[in-house]
Amino acid sequence: MDGYLLQTSDHPVPDVEQTVRGVIGILDLLGALNVALTGKFAVATPEGPATATVVVAMHPLQVEDPEAAAADLAGLATAVREIVQRRAPYSETRVVALPAGPAVVGVVLGEFRLPPERTGSDAEVVIPSYRVQILIPLPTGEHLLALDVSTTSAYGWPTIARHAVAAAGSVRFDGCRLT
Repeated sequence: MDGYLLQTSDHPVPDVEQTVRGVIGILDLLGALNVALTGKFAVATPEGPATATVVVAMHPLQVEDPEAAAADLAGLATAVREIVQRRAPYSETRVVALPAGPAVVGVVLGEFRLPPERTGSDAEVVIPSYRVQILIPLPTGEHLLALDVSTTSAYGWPTIARHAVAAAGSVRFDGCRLT
């Protein structure tokens, strides 16, 4: 299979070695980002099915005093919210109470604009983006669980957002101690 190359329309498909290297690179990147789960799910809408992408990651937090952070998870969540709001000023963010503890919920509605020269079309392509990011400090104060759910479907967004909130509400940290 060395040097095997496929051609579809005007876009060449990389040979097997390039593909394997690319896949391994993606897996390495996901590992470096502490991604524990990534995937897609579908929901039914009156207009037809809609799909969403989900990413779950666990990030270590560098806090000066983990015990103090663990004792004030609401304060930690508020600090995380302020960082999120600065990074995404057009997002709607708030601290909410979940069964697992205080969490930051950020909703970002936007769009991607692709110029005609990138898509081969006659006009700019506009792709809507609907995203909810839920960040939950762990009870230890030393880690942050991140749940990111996004879709391009306006019709599917309300149902997809409800599923994201339900997933975040199902998180429990019983007896957790990560090392």
